[in-house]
Amino acid sequence: MNETELMQLSRLLNGLVGEPPNQVTASAVHRKVFLRRVMQGVTATAAAAIVASAGFAISAHAVGQRPLAKAGPRTSEPRYYFEEVVRPRSDQLQGLVRSTSTGAVTARLHCPGPDPFLSAVATAGHETFFLGCLRTVRQGTGRVLTGTRVYRFALTRSGRVSGFMLLPGGNLSGLRGGALAAAPDGAELAVGIAPVKSGALSDVLIINTKTGAHTVWHAGRLPGGVRFNVQGLSFASAGRALAVFGWGRCLKTAAARGCKSPGQEMVVVNHASRGGQLASGRVIFTLPKLTSDRHAWINDAFIRPDGLTAIAVVSGSTNSVVQVSVAAGKPSGLLYQTQGNLLIRPDPSGRFVMVIGPGQAAQIFGWIHRGKLVPLKPAGQAIYLADW
Repeated sequence: MNETELMQLSRLLNGLVGEPPNQVTASAVHRKVFLRRVMQGVTATAAAAIVASAGFAISAHAVGQRPLAKAGPRTSEPRYYFEEVVRPRSDQLQGLVRSTSTGAVTARLHCPGPDPFLSAVATAGHETFFLGCLRTVRQGTGRVLTGTRVYRFALTRSGRVSGFMLLPGGNLSGLRGGALAAAPDGAELAVGIAPVKSGALSDVLIINTKTGAHTVWHAGRLPGGVRFNVQGLSFASAGRALAVFGWGRCLKTAAARGCKSPGQEMVVVNHASRGGQLASGRVIFTLPKLTSDRHAWINDAFIRPDGLTAIAVVSGSTNSVVQVSVAAGKPSGLLYQTQGNLLIRPDPSGRFVMVIGPGQAAQIFGWIHRGKLVPLKPAGQAIYLADW
């Protein structure tokens, strides 16, 4: 089994079983949370590929690993980015705010409290960030999850952290939270959730970031006996639409009745703040719609802010980033292709798409501009741009 197959196996196990488990050691939590980031791209590990958008149009036949762009950031590009790294002499993660132009660290932060674990990150416009932090208590030689807390902070013009605080409605006792996504204006936050003692993320909590009010999109059980696991979330249409990317599989009892597992798919629901049943949404695409390769899988996917297209990484023998028409539910262009494993993540403006991956000659870490990688300094493991 090669590296790609091992990574995919880990991804599938995480998606189906869920992690971290109820009772874990600190090192096990770090390894599993970090693996989920790298594999699912639904938490803090960001990545990307070429995207066709205004000012960043890419030819649909531009295929192959692209050379590094030598031009430095322009005034129109974000001043700072947020990165996650392992804290020195620790198995926990901390956030670093870095200058986009120089890579210099302008601020450091981590989840507050005793032995917390940073489980997810999301960014909105106006330099606003959200952190999901797992809460644990000691039990025997390990730790037991008790819930999740979501924090909000902003960046000053000098790249310093401002207004770090617990988000109204962000104390999610008894729930494990991950796969954060923020509406572009930061008014709503979507959180993939599951009870701390259960498996994979199965529902989506919508938090009104001003009032703290909650609504829920129930995704765990779909008609026909299908259980849906949430892998990634993204907003479109100024926060009115919510795209849920995940994996649907038949329960054993349903399979005995002839249920067919839909596999990986993206479902979009309108009126995101209302909550309801995910089954009421529209399926934008399924894996068979994107590729005929029976051994392929979707490594990551998100909807564009305009709601007209989605972007997905189809992985197998190669990693292809495809643009998908939301109206047709089919690929509308091949945007990028490489041998290395890729993850993708947009920024709230929709102008930049970040990328992380091993690459063929050097690590891919940056964003794509007109078919070329604009590298960030230094090459790291997570990217979230501050949208100025």
